[in-house]
Amino acid sequence: MTILGTSQRAATQVKSVVNVTAAYIPSGNHMRLFIGYPDFGNNTLEHDPSLGVENIVPWLPTTLLAVLIGATILVAVVVAAVKVRKKTVNVVIVQ
Repeated sequence: MTILGTSQRAATQVKSVVNVTAAYIPSGNHMRLFIGYPDFGNNTLEHDPSLGVENIVPWLPTTLLAVLIGATILVAVVVAAVKVRKKTVNVVIVQ
């Protein structure tokens, strides 16, 4: 957390980082986060909400994504080839 203090004599800002107290309660698929700030007097509070989570887990594995893109391109090429021959395209075969 950063606390900004502005001097009355000059328009300069002095930044200082202070520790905060934090607690959390797990609640299903999320959590409730409580942050306790120390008294910062007449200074201005500038809160940086980043929690240090750097790596974002992809929701779709890269190999599966490549397979799905490849299959989509293959289906598009087959449909285009059949349409060029002017035949009816039946993607879903009903028996």
